[in-house]
Amino acid sequence: MSLQNSAAAVGDADADADWLYLNPAARRWTSSVAASPVQVEALHRRLPEFNETPLVSLPAVAAELGLAHVLVKDESRRFGLPAFKILGAAWAVYRAAAARAQLPPTVSLEELGTAARADGVRLVTCTDGNWGRAVARMAKYLDLPARIFVPANMDQTTRDNIGSEGAEVCVVQGDYDASIRAATAEAESCSGLLVMDTSWPGYEEIPTWVVEGYYTMLRETDRQVLELTGRPATGKAV
Repeated sequence: MSLQNSAAAVGDADADADWLYLNPAARRWTSSVAASPVQVEALHRRLPEFNETPLVSLPAVAAELGLAHVLVKDESRRFGLPAFKILGAAWAVYRAAAARAQLPPTVSLEELGTAARADGVRLVTCTDGNWGRAVARMAKYLDLPARIFVPANMDQTTRDNIGSEGAEVCVVQGDYDASIRAATAEAESCSGLLVMDTSWPGYEEIPTWVVEGYYTMLRETDRQVLELTGRPATGKAV
């Protein structure tokens, strides 16, 4: 299944949870306090060009699988961009920039942009395509500079799409892993704000905010499933 879409299957009966798997490796793991999904969606709705993406019914597929409904969330037109990544990028940039400026995670976009510009904040990331353009779009919304590192094998059209958002595109002579190293080094050398959707030991908070940003897609899906079927989804695949 394409990562651009999420599918929800609604069966004729609620699934019964008759087993529980315990992961011994996670025995001592604790979670930080997650953001409220309502708060995340409220931020997205304040952004220019916000739109809810459609949930499309596939009755022929549902009939073939013996399900009441199969519904596909079409994320190919989110904010006019060809992927859902802007949801994660917007929330992560907002939270990271607010933390850098020592502002609460309820600050207005206008106040955040003003404070971040006064502090000389520059966004830095790397990408294979959609993620970098999403970060560049959020930088444009906040009127912040952004430097996006890309691998040398990225096609020119994708580079141009990222650049069209106002970001500086930096080509790295290497693969995606090389662009990660380049972006990390750049952020360290110029005190840039590194906003990545991949994590490693010691760099986990911002990627967590990225994941939280996708709450909006799931909240929309839940509402749309109820509207289309009159009942909640009994299964989802992303």
